[in-house]
Amino acid sequence: MHSLLPSRARYVAIELIGAKPSGIVVSDRHAVYDFVDVKQRQICWSHLLRDLTRISERAGLAGQVGRGLPRELPAPRLGSPSSRRTY
Repeated sequence: MHSLLPSRARYVAIELIGAKPSGIVVSDRHAVYDFVDVKQRQICWSHLLRDLTRISERAGLAGQVGRGLPRELPAPRLGSPSSRRTY
């Protein structure tokens, strides 16, 4: 499901997915989604992969650690496919 909405305010997110979503919510790390229980929230994989790439490009120990991180992550296995929704 994709929606074009006038704002990324919390009230808009709640109107879209409800105050207590029934499935897994995949989102970026925007604080507006902090109301979603952590057991029901998954951070977008492309955002995570971008962060891992940035870490690997750092100098020093952070870069060494980052270069040791995987370039590909396994697909998430949270809930059944029918319970997953992307917002």
